[in-house]
Amino acid sequence: HWNATLKAAMNLLTPVQVGPLRPPIPKLNEEAVGLMRKDLEALGHPVNNY
Repeated sequence: HWNATLKAAMNLLTPVQVGPLRPPIPKLNEEAVGLMRKDLEALGHPVNNY
C-alpha cells in the first residue's frame, strides 16, 4: 500500500517519526524496509535508523 511505503520512506529520510499506520493497512515488513534503505543509500541519500 502506498501509505505504508510513504511512511517508511519518511521515517528513513526525515527526522520526523510519522507514527504507525491505521488499521487495516499493515506496515511494511523488515525485508521491504531493508530494500528501500539499500536503494536510498545507493542513490546517495543519508538514511535514519528505522
